[in-house]
Amino acid sequence: MDLSRSDQVLAIVGTITHKEATLASEFDDNIKNNPILSLTSFAGRQELLSPRLPHFIQLRDDINHHIQCIAAIVGEFRWKKVAVIYEHNNDDFSSDPEIILSLSNSLKLAGSEIESHLAIPSLSTLSDAESTIENELNELKRKSNRVFLIVRSSLELANIICEKAKQIGLMEKGSVWIIPDEVAGLLDSVNSSVIFNMQGVVGFRTHFIEMNKAFRKFKFLFQRKFALEYPEEDSVNPSNFALQAYYATKAIAEAANKLSQVKFRLEQFSEKILSSKFERLSAKTFSKNGRFLQSPTFNIINVIGKSYRELGFWSSTLGFSKNIVRHQVMETTNATHDSDGVFSTVYWPGDLQSVPRGWIHGNEERLLKIGVPANGVFTQFVNVTHDSRNGTLITGFSIGVFKVVVERLPYYLQYSFIPFNGSYDEMVYQVYNKTLDAAVGDTAIVEYKKINSMSDYPAAFEKKEIEAAFFVAPHAKVFLAKYSCKGFIKVGNIFRLGGFGFVFPKGSSLVADISEALLNVIESGETEQLEKNMLNEIESESKANCSSLESNKGKNNSSIGLQPFLALFSILKNVETLRKHTVLALTRLWRCTSKFFAWCRSKLQSRILRRVRNNTETRNASEENVTNSQQILVVVEFVDNVLAAHAS
Repeated sequence: MDLSRSDQVLAIVGTITHKEATLASEFDDNIKNNPILSLTSFAGRQELLSPRLPHFIQLRDDINHHIQCIAAIVGEFRWKKVAVIYEHNNDDFSSDPEIILSLSNSLKLAGSEIESHLAIPSLSTLSDAESTIENELNELKRKSNRVFLIVRSSLELANIICEKAKQIGLMEKGSVWIIPDEVAGLLDSVNSSVIFNMQGVVGFRTHFIEMNKAFRKFKFLFQRKFALEYPEEDSVNPSNFALQAYYATKAIAEAANKLSQVKFRLEQFSEKILSSKFERLSAKTFSKNGRFLQSPTFNIINVIGKSYRELGFWSSTLGFSKNIVRHQVMETTNATHDSDGVFSTVYWPGDLQSVPRGWIHGNEERLLKIGVPANGVFTQFVNVTHDSRNGTLITGFSIGVFKVVVERLPYYLQYSFIPFNGSYDEMVYQVYNKTLDAAVGDTAIVEYKKINSMSDYPAAFEKKEIEAAFFVAPHAKVFLAKYSCKGFIKVGNIFRLGGFGFVFPKGSSLVADISEALLNVIESGETEQLEKNMLNEIESESKANCSSLESNKGKNNSSIGLQPFLALFSILKNVETLRKHTVLALTRLWRCTSKFFAWCRSKLQSRILRRVRNNTETRNASEENVTNSQQILVVVEFVDNVLAAHAS
């Protein structure tokens, strides 16, 4: 405020915030008229609610761009939960609720959420900063989450946080630490102890054009002056903050030179500053309200060894890209971004090169215990065998699916299969009481009759113990493939179910990742291919068994020969001879009998006709003759019936 009252002061450059400038302007009208170039980030939403200063210029970007970059990194590795750490102070860098709300919304879009957050007061307000920070970090250590986001912090505070985290074991394998621009942007000018404390940390820093003449000139002047003032220190590159301060002073100088040629008016000074050619260094220009028009591009870095490595670039419009040239080409052609390769070689805390899970399960050195049924009905899905040389071998369709799913996880998962001798319900209960960390097996079958193994089904059918078997689709395919030569068929509607079941405790951090990976595996067709391989193997074995049975039958028939059947053939020959003689005798008897009955029939018919012709007696005698004739005709009809029956 004292400087603003001086006629010698044309502009103010520093880390003054908009809130501080607004408050100071209430006591001194000169501050409203002097251009203020702020090197502090701001929150756009909060700025809209506060009174504007006509000559307040932001040289830093909206913090929402920083938050979006953090969320993009988290989303790239699909970490589901994070812990947020930030420095709590009273400036308008943004209030705590604003920054938490903005980060929470960005993380939701990336498929993540804030599990916990830690607000640490400014170091100047702490009597014993190291003890306070260590105690707060120990509270975070008691939770399973291991993804830590330092959203806002000074370099000094961030260094203490990383140092204490390293001491209490939060910088070991499986942990993730992400630092913001105001920390990563100063790594060029820190000593080796800071780099040592931040090994494996990932961060982002504002990108500036370094291959132009203006930047090379500034870098040369900076390093020469630094070497003169600190000859014992190694040569360092200028930080982003030094570069921004240089931009500010250069813009003021250019504006003053332009106004010195005409009548100087303070109202026009800020307009001249805003029209300065900042794009020569930063590829940015100002808007009329004193903010950069373009979204920033961030350089993603990884602290390793004695310094850091540049991994790639990110911007809110294009996402990740491997190199800045490609990023600029994408920007000019409006191409879609591709993050492949940006994070391909990251060195994480604990010298871990694979992607950390971001959470722990109890003792991190202990493998996850995955229970599998040791005595399943369908061994094609889970098969536990014991070998004196190789120990316990666990194979099957369900096991294959689980392994493929684990390979799809964005991090390395250590586990071991534990055979469980018990029912499915008992195995699931072991997961519930945390004896097992998870369970893998085929889908349980609803049974009306207990069947201990798949080979018991054919016997149960033959003994009429069961009339039908109800399987889920994969089990039915396995059964039919194995016993296709025994006449079993499938009837009724088919419902696609089961084949594999994964059991995890309620609230497990693995559930969301496993579910997503499983969907990806199913959509890719890998489960279908695993099923085909299993069924082809079973069908080949079944066909071989059927062919073997038929071959054995053929071999057994040919090896007996004719000798054991000679007696049978002799008996059959005698029976056939006897049959022929019997048929011949019966034929001769039939011929004789037929002739006899034919002679009798002709004699009877002649007698009847003779009596009817010579009948001249009375009516009574006539009626008597008719009666006798009828009796004779009955006898003749009887003889005809006998002949017909004999003939048939």
